Amino acid sequence: MTGALDGGVGDDTATDAGPPAPDPLLGHVVGGRYRVQRELGQGGMGTVYEVLHLGLGKTFALKKLSPEWAHDAEALARFRREAEVVARLRHPHAVQITDWETLDDGTPAFVMEHLAGQDLAARLEQGPLPWPELAQIADQTMSALEAAHRAGIVHRDLKPGNVFIEDADAGGGGPFVKLLDFGVSTVRGEKALTSRPVDRLIGTPAYMAPEQANGDAEGVTPATDVWAMGAMLFEMATGELPFPETGVMAVLYRICHGRPEQLRALRADAPTAFVEVVERALSREPGRRIVEMSVLRREVAGALATVASPSPSPSPSPSPSPSPSASTNPSTSPSPSPSPSPSPSPSPSPSPSTRAIAGGRRRWLWLGLAGLLALTASLVIWRWRATARSPVKASSPPASLSPAPSPSLAPGLAASVSPSPSPAAATVSPSPSPSASPRRSPRPRIPVDKGKPPRKPPPPLTP
Repeated sequence: MTGALDGGVGDDTATDAGPPAPDPLLGHVVGGRYRVQRELGQGGMGTVYEVLHLGLGKTFALKKLSPEWAHDAEALARFRREAEVVARLRHPHAVQITDWETLDDGTPAFVMEHLAGQDLAARLEQGPLPWPELAQIADQTMSALEAAHRAGIVHRDLKPGNVFIEDADAGGGGPFVKLLDFGVSTVRGEKALTSRPVDRLIGTPAYMAPEQANGDAEGVTPATDVWAMGAMLFEMATGELPFPETGVMAVLYRICHGRPEQLRALRADAPTAFVEVVERALSREPGRRIVEMSVLRREVAGALATVASPSPSPSPSPSPSPSPSASTNPSTSPSPSPSPSPSPSPSPSPSPSTRAIAGGRRRWLWLGLAGLLALTASLVIWRWRATARSPVKASSPPASLSPAPSPSLAPGLAASVSPSPSPAAATVSPSPSPSASPRRSPRPRIPVDKGKPPRKPPPPLTP
């Protein structure tokens, strides 16, 4: 389906044209630049055509005021205001107006970008929207409305027929929204165009806020669009209207005095937070009702955060085993045990290169500590071996060793220790004769040399 759809006072639907009807404008060149190729749709105040720019070879859409409104001063003023408002509101999700023309019969017309796709009303005929699609369409629509409110513009006729969804290839994947038809919008600081606001209802009844339903033109504020957006959220989630009455007056009465349908009863998997946000958007209680589009947009995004993703987030995979190429990658290299680092404390959000440098410094610190421990152990072992091999020195008066025979000594000889520092410290003396006194010699004390010289070297033992 191709088209840029129209809307207006009391306009609920806009349909694509069938076979081209006899129309004097078809085939005509407007302003010497735009050749009218076919009719795209009709609305309450105008007709939309597909036109080709002869100089650029590009397709645009041309909207002209309907003949029955051509001599109505208020309709003319609204038509021109729509062009001015949209030209002022340059937003990616609001339709763009590029030119203004006057037909040969004096009927005003403006040129806007050509859109290929379908409006939200046609999409809802297929049933409720999946949560990811609902979240994207709602967020883009509220983004355009939020920008309009900042510029002092209230749309006042927000409904699915005025939300156009371009084809996926036009938006680069996924739905891409364009907000249409600012024909009945109000602009802050400008005089109201409605001559008798008390007895005229402007908008579409099913999406009217209570102040609109009461005919209070002075009470129309950005909160009016917030209410309409709440009704659209309800419909996108359930496929049903929140106030499904038959007849305009019944709908308006329920909006002003009744309660909307229960969303959870129509969509069992609706998140509780989303249900609460929609109820607040459609509430008549001043302290509970959401009145700012930025607040509604933020709360809807938060309420749908867990269901708006097309696929669940993948669970984190286990860390791979370290490899030579992964040593500088902070996401794959294992973190060492906590230890004091010689580098300064990193900032709260270090860059990947900073983390890699810090990791390298920690690894070098561990290698240095391991080398120091190995060197200390080697020194201890060397010292122990050197001490074991040092010569034995006596620090007490000599005494004869046990007279037990030794295989390397001749019988009758005994070994004694000499305190002389020379290598030949041990001398051989003959064993005492059998007639000697049987008194037993005391056992010698052989202390270990601790590197301190003896006070006075004793004389060598003699026979």
